Amino acid sequence: MSGYGGVPGYGYYHMGYCSPKCSLIPGYCTGRTAADCSVCTTHASKNADGVCVCDNYWSGPDCSVRADFATCNNVCSGCRGPLSSDCTSCVPHASLDASGHCVCDGDYTGDDCSQYIGSCDNMCSGCHGPYSYSCNTCVSHAYADPYGYCSCLQGYAGISCDIYAGECDPKCATCTGPGANQCLMCKPYAFRNSFGECECIDDWGSEDCSVYQGVCDEMCDVCLGPLPGNCDVCVANATKSTVTGCCECNSDWEGDTCNKYRGTCHSYCDEIQGCNGPLSSDCI
Repeated sequence: MSGYGGVPGYGYYHMGYCSPKCSLIPGYCTGRTAADCSVCTTHASKNADGVCVCDNYWSGPDCSVRADFATCNNVCSGCRGPLSSDCTSCVPHASLDASGHCVCDGDYTGDDCSQYIGSCDNMCSGCHGPYSYSCNTCVSHAYADPYGYCSCLQGYAGISCDIYAGECDPKCATCTGPGANQCLMCKPYAFRNSFGECECIDDWGSEDCSVYQGVCDEMCDVCLGPLPGNCDVCVANATKSTVTGCCECNSDWEGDTCNKYRGTCHSYCDEIQGCNGPLSSDCI
């Protein structure tokens, strides 16, 4: 018989499975132990402490085994008497030892061998068994699927979902997650503010702080940054040097912005008045 979630003999609640001593109807437990049952399974009743226990002559994890003795030992699933050596079979996580006693398997303990004390799966943060479906809760950046298995959230990888493989915030150069406060390093022209988020420094904008919005060097008409080498378009009468990458005045022009002509005037220009450039229209 299958319980809710497709796991034989167990009901289902959020991150784990009900005790097999709980009714298999979904929602009939609030936790994994027999004390968390809302309703007991067939052949089980609540004792004075509110714990579901097998009725007389019934045993096994889900009280489905008819016993020859009224009360079996907790490690028995069917018995001929009250001792652990009287078991006809052992409960889950228990086995017969060399002397014929049911004893808990390695990594399990408790009166009925239901308490797991071994290592958890890497996907678990606390567990009641060694598998990825035995987690009490999943590790960070992981979730429990409808069958109780822990899986990495989208964008995360690694055996414990601790490696971020998704997109960073536009202002992050490297990151541990998608948020603006999860940057390991900010993009150029960005800094980490008091909230731990990367934001653009003054004069820089756009989503990734790559667009310069400040004042250009005086030799630039259009620029990509504040430095002389950041000119995209030079001022009139200047050309970008292939050596320095900076704008330099053309021949016959000088001044801070290459606006002073020192070449020969057009023949139409008065020799005394001079000119502001080589064309007839530049005569003074």
